[in-house]
Amino acid sequence: MHIAAPIAPIVVVDFDGDGNLDIVGAKGDGSISLWLGAGDGTFAHARDLPGGEGPPQLAVADLNGDKRLDIVLTHYGETDAGFTGSDDVVVLLAKKDGTFKRLVRPAGSGPTALAIGDFNNDGKPDLATANNADHASIFIGHGDGTFDDPLDVPIAAAFASGIAAADLDGDGNLDLATANSLIGAGRSARSASVALGRGDGTFDPATEYPVGGPQPVLPVIVDLNGDGALDIAMPDGYPTENVSILFGIGDGTFGTSVQTKVGNNAHSLVVTDLNGDMYPDLVAGNLDDSDEHTSKDSGIGIAFGAAGGSFEPQVVIWGPGFGQGIGAAADLDGDRKVDLIVFGDDDLIVLFNAIPRA
Repeated sequence: MHIAAPIAPIVVVDFDGDGNLDIVGAKGDGSISLWLGAGDGTFAHARDLPGGEGPPQLAVADLNGDKRLDIVLTHYGETDAGFTGSDDVVVLLAKKDGTFKRLVRPAGSGPTALAIGDFNNDGKPDLATANNADHASIFIGHGDGTFDDPLDVPIAAAFASGIAAADLDGDGNLDLATANSLIGAGRSARSASVALGRGDGTFDPATEYPVGGPQPVLPVIVDLNGDGALDIAMPDGYPTENVSILFGIGDGTFGTSVQTKVGNNAHSLVVTDLNGDMYPDLVAGNLDDSDEHTSKDSGIGIAFGAAGGSFEPQVVIWGPGFGQGIGAAADLDGDRKVDLIVFGDDDLIVLFNAIPRA
């Protein structure tokens, strides 16, 4: 199934509360599209929302306690020196009539990605952004959709291309993990950084872990080997074929990164169980090997999980228009199988799961 519109990062969530999963998609022009699901794998375009300048990253949560889901966006653009954000965070607060109140929050550090969580344990959602700088930023929320000025969290001397939040050391406080890329003159990093939260909105000094590729992106936090400790996985980016995995010890520290082959120039990743065997699978978006990196020969690489955090040899699904990467994984048609959403050149492509169950 194809959903028309050039869409970048997306979130799959029951946005309207009808029990069916919907799609909130960020378009390349900075705007947002909302598609309402019927529960059978079909979607109806509901509305477009203004966002900001440049391709956005987005997250969805109830930011003001009114039981309606709100949208948060950061924006970035590409220059000769690398990537630079638009230096603001846009908050779209949902209203009872279906419209949104738009708030723009200055960020100041070129935010490139974001995560939502309660970082000071006051029961109110806060924001964390990765930045085109040597630090992440924390915005403490007031519970009404507004936020304090950002607090800097030093991470690495590099561009941070992705961020995720979870309790990595089991102390009940949210921690941060970032992907740090080799971007721009004089900036050298191919690493992940982990900053352990203190529960008051501040963080311990970050620990940096080398990974396998020069442009790691989009960290995913999940227990990959079933030991009860959270692990970190991230695609290594151009020009590698791998996802780097940092297996967690459970105390907030991680072992040496291990690389798993998923296909050419992996640049996006979701982790899910596609075949029902209870082992997490890696699903990565891949680009072709040509200098133009066109999408006609691009695909989705799947490494099926096995015991102990190991993975079977990759399987690649090639298809026209797959070049923009994997967007999300969810059961979209109610058959208890996880389906995939792929970014096309001009649309979203829904791949319904026909993989035999384990």
